[in-house]
Amino acid sequence: MTVRSPYGEIPWPQVSRIKDEEMKRLMIDVVDRVYRFLHLPFNEAEGQALLRVLSEQDFQPQWQEPRMSMNLW
Repeated sequence: MTVRSPYGEIPWPQVSRIKDEEMKRLMIDVVDRVYRFLHLPFNEAEGQALLRVLSEQDFQPQWQEPRMSMNLW
């Protein structure tokens, strides 16, 4: 496998900066973190704790309060 560049074709091992085993560990870590992130709001106890923490903070006090639109499309 080669990579085409303005300087010609370069063999993949010369441009790849991450080895397969490193990529595997990275992807497993990413998947685990995304799973945890997506699971958190749906877990009853942890989701309630998260909502409580978020409701106690106003990250953008200068913004107007959101309005609920019944028309989704």
